[in-house]
Amino acid sequence: MNQYIHFRFLARTLLVVLATGGLATFQANGQANYRFQQEYFFGRMPSAQIEAMGGADVAVGGSGPSLFFNPAGIGLVANQEVTLNISAPFYALVNSNYTFLSYVRRVNDRLVGAVSVNRFSMGESSFTVDIAGGDYPVETPVINNFAATGAFSVTGAVQAGVNLNVFRWKLFDDVSASSAFLGDVGATWTKELASSSNTPATLRVGASVTNLTFSSITFSAADGAEASAEFPAVARVGVSYAVHREVSVRGAGDMPVALLATFEVQDVLNNEFRTGVRFGVEGRFYEVLSIRLGAFTHKLDDFDVANNKSTLSDITYGFGIAIPVSRFTGGKLPADVHVDYVSLKQPPYVESGRRLANMRGFTFRLVWL
Repeated sequence: MNQYIHFRFLARTLLVVLATGGLATFQANGQANYRFQQEYFFGRMPSAQIEAMGGADVAVGGSGPSLFFNPAGIGLVANQEVTLNISAPFYALVNSNYTFLSYVRRVNDRLVGAVSVNRFSMGESSFTVDIAGGDYPVETPVINNFAATGAFSVTGAVQAGVNLNVFRWKLFDDVSASSAFLGDVGATWTKELASSSNTPATLRVGASVTNLTFSSITFSAADGAEASAEFPAVARVGVSYAVHREVSVRGAGDMPVALLATFEVQDVLNNEFRTGVRFGVEGRFYEVLSIRLGAFTHKLDDFDVANNKSTLSDITYGFGIAIPVSRFTGGKLPADVHVDYVSLKQPPYVESGRRLANMRGFTFRLVWL
């Protein structure tokens, strides 16, 4: 028997799932996992930088949020860092908020470890769960995902990584949170390209599978009725190219400039939806200011409704500032602070749908040099 999870929004346009009339239906069984937990797997990004670059990061890495897309990405962290990301809202859920917190530390020349937590709270909303024919109201559903990550240097060029996740889904005030265990894997390969000393360049290839374990979760109502759903298993493959050089600026001398471009393909292994591509570019000037631009497109289920979109596409953009604390303190405090910001109109899921209030995201990173 199919079980359904219903989100009832008071907005004209339903933007979480393709539907009309202000009512969304999520099928919570293994055959319909393209609708299950997509707010977590395909919703907010754990970094304003990644959000601004179209969500492309599998072949970039080098920061705490990288582990969400490719656990091998933290293998590129030089020392240690703390990251806090906050963003809201999630489409029509105006009271929702998403938080990501991570700590990454290099253990030795070959091993990097990290711990992190993702928290997605939908806030107060009209939300019910239909389990085995029973309709159960909930007030503030919350998702928490706790991850332990390890990245290992296989060779000087190859990094391999793994996430061990504990996913907890709190639906009912009087019922304990449901839990599931998921495993993610990933790898990166980096090649320093031959070039002049003034223009070093790097080519990187990355690949990962989120939920390689094809895990599912079982959740219960207060009367013991149960439902189960399988999480999406998401494969990503990408490539990035970065170049650094000194640019002579009249009246300002030499200005260090770094340019990064990345492209990736996403496929969900246990259904036919959410296949898509992501693209992002970043320019960094004086090692202080970063400007970002990206784009993405995903295949969607249109529920066989003519007005619904079969793809979700949009342009993304944002910026970041690096505060060179180490330089200001003469090396006494060997750390830098990175602040990233993104503010984007949220793309509609229906052809005539209006865009809702901007999604805004802030990321703060304290990076030890």
